[in-house]
Amino acid sequence: MDPNVTWDALLKAYATKDWKAAAHFANVLLHWLDIDGFPPNLTIGTTTGDFSCQLEDDDWNKALARSACVVALKRAEQEVDHATR
Repeated sequence: MDPNVTWDALLKAYATKDWKAAAHFANVLLHWLDIDGFPPNLTIGTTTGDFSCQLEDDDWNKALARSACVVALKRAEQEVDHATR
């Protein structure tokens, strides 16, 4: 499992509002992190464009990835619930 590929797929699914795919990739990545898999290398940048970099900090990357997965799962659930009403 390549968490970087899964992270990219999650971001694309979320951005395109493909909630089924977003939930799938979020679950896959969360499972990977839960079994102590290494986190994706997240790119961090400022809102002003001052810098963009990849931090070599697994704890930071794991925390951000895990949080994003939780948000994606909640959003996917909300969108599916809304669509079935």
